[in-house]
Amino acid sequence: MTVLIGLHGRLGAGKDTAFEGIHKWASERGVRAARRGFADALKLSFARLFIPDCGLDEAVNWCNTLKGHESASRLAVSWGVFSEYGTDTTIEHSITGRQALQRFGTEGHRDVFGEDFWVAEWRMTGRNSESGAKMDAEAVDVITVKNGRVHTKDTYVDAITIQQQIAAAQEVAA
Repeated sequence: MTVLIGLHGRLGAGKDTAFEGIHKWASERGVRAARRGFADALKLSFARLFIPDCGLDEAVNWCNTLKGHESASRLAVSWGVFSEYGTDTTIEHSITGRQALQRFGTEGHRDVFGEDFWVAEWRMTGRNSESGAKMDAEAVDVITVKNGRVHTKDTYVDAITIQQQIAAAQEVAA
């Protein structure tokens, strides 16, 4: 059984401290606890622009470091423009890590896809009650919102992975 505990609050309210206590309690009982943030999928997408093969935890840590050092962490882009007359213009732009993440989430996603379009990534896990075989697959919900209410919710599950896991469990059982 999976239990989801949501913590929210302002910066410094104690969310990480609360998770540390939950994690310790769970570890003492042999239960897995994982910390996930609302923006983790966005951070993974952003980090993979720079570190293509990074995993979720590495991406979240990298983005948190990038946005946490406002004065030291800046992303700079410089490119040259050459005209037919031989003039060379160099354009430079620099923003903080926090600004880059904010713009990536807003101008790069919400303003492109619209405020009424949401994507939620999740993982489906389970265990066969008879054989004990595990099932673990990724899934995505695509949600549209109208007038502040969910209008449509389409779920896409990695059915091939599920089929492969069921077939493997059946082979073991046979």
